[in-house]
Amino acid sequence: MPFSNSNTVLNVIVPELKRNLVGVKYVQSRTSGKKQWEADFERQSIPDQSLQDQDQKGEGTLQRLVFIADPQRCGMALQKNPGSTKRKNVTTFFETLQGDVVTNLTKPFQERVITLHFESGRRLLFELFGAKANVWLLDSSGDVVEGFRKGMPTKFLEGVPTKAKTNVLEGQSFDSIEDCESWIKSSQAGFPREHLSDLIIHHSLDQKTPQKLAQWCNQVESQTVAKPVFRLLEDGSKTLLNEQILPLPTQQTFGSIMDLLQAGPPPKKGPSKVEEQKSKRIKALQTQIKRKQGSLKNLESTQQTLQRADQQEQFGHLLLANAYREAERTPQGLSCINTFDQGQEVLIPLKSTESILENGQTYYQKAKKSRAQAAMHSERQDALQRELDALENALSQLLATHDEKSWKKWLQTYDHELSKESQSRPYRPITLQGVEIWIGKGARENDECLRLSHKEDWWFHARGVAGSHVYIRHHSLGGQPKPSTALMDAAASLAAWHSKAKGSPVVPVSVTQRKYLQKKKQAAPGEVIVRQEDVLDAEPKSSTQILATFES
Repeated sequence: MPFSNSNTVLNVIVPELKRNLVGVKYVQSRTSGKKQWEADFERQSIPDQSLQDQDQKGEGTLQRLVFIADPQRCGMALQKNPGSTKRKNVTTFFETLQGDVVTNLTKPFQERVITLHFESGRRLLFELFGAKANVWLLDSSGDVVEGFRKGMPTKFLEGVPTKAKTNVLEGQSFDSIEDCESWIKSSQAGFPREHLSDLIIHHSLDQKTPQKLAQWCNQVESQTVAKPVFRLLEDGSKTLLNEQILPLPTQQTFGSIMDLLQAGPPPKKGPSKVEEQKSKRIKALQTQIKRKQGSLKNLESTQQTLQRADQQEQFGHLLLANAYREAERTPQGLSCINTFDQGQEVLIPLKSTESILENGQTYYQKAKKSRAQAAMHSERQDALQRELDALENALSQLLATHDEKSWKKWLQTYDHELSKESQSRPYRPITLQGVEIWIGKGARENDECLRLSHKEDWWFHARGVAGSHVYIRHHSLGGQPKPSTALMDAAASLAAWHSKAKGSPVVPVSVTQRKYLQKKKQAAPGEVIVRQEDVLDAEPKSSTQILATFES
């Protein structure tokens, strides 16, 4: 069985099962093991005119329903014109059903339960729950008569849709491709599990919000159930998704899902070592590219910084020229003619604690810092763009590898990009308003960040609980002795998020400079002594949430 037992797949299978099984007579069922049950049905009449030209002669009257209870590939399929039923060492089931005719087949849309209804009132109930998968024979009263496997039925659902599973990550963001994949599996039960990594990469699903991703999954699921495409792919795998949704090369297409299920070689037991390594590299590169793109997007442009510097310098000039007008200033500032803008009147904000002359000098200092920041931004943007181009090129070449020879060539040529980006760094970097922030990856990595940091860096850590060390790098502050309040709050929120207290609405966070931290030789990894600190109450927020706040 090449498909998972997702609701999307089952909702495609059910109509075809119904067309072929309603009106047929139960013959017998059996198993040759603990994981596969199969039942033969014999057509007595053709209930549907569309079936008049199908399997009406001789051997075409027999059909075999196959049910696989393997947790790894649980599912159902219908075999037309099966071979001989004479086998050794088999166990038969449900003998009281012999000769009973199928009258209906039902499945709640959001449940992995399928029921075959018979003329006698008896039912065969299929539960496709992975490790708990089973087939049950129920009498006309709904009581259990016999089961394919030991145990008791999990639940009986007769056409009553249940409430969809709650989106457990509502409002949160994806920090990695792995988080995105886990979210789809846990929150979108009906979505096909096959080729998830390919879908995430091709459609950049990890960059969507949970709300947008849920809409996308529901749209794809509905489209697939309404118009499935039965594709055998070149790698031997199978899918119901069209090439627009899943752009993988097609070997052959089929007219029905049952034809597809019986086509091609059996599925591989698992990916090869090369495929596993390749998949890991793809995910790692995608994560690095996402971070670079976020840093570039959030990094203020050089042009914007220079424009701010020009305005600050102009305000300085205007205030020096109007220093004699102290009596005319208001709480809002000083209004004067802007000689740099065609004589338009401009309101210049003033610090209440400084004179007009002093405010002018302050604006000169701000302009100087802004120009220095612009130079730093330009350098940082160029570096980020070079790094992003290298990573994107490495990913493009990796996706083009299809054999072990090309894979080894890629490793020799491009694997250093990952080594530089992920293996050598003990921290996850983000950039806010041109300011670099480090987030330690773990306890030992926290120690490494401590070693690499500067004494003037600002340090953040959730109080009383394990968590990442977060640093605001002083060299990126543009000469400012202390980060802005917004940056301090952002770093504190990141420290709260990357701690054991992330589930709390408010987390106390220690704040100090690196020079006030001490690491004893025998201390546990990540453990430091704080000689001086302030405390901020912070709301836990992810990097993506913080970046979105600064963009707005």
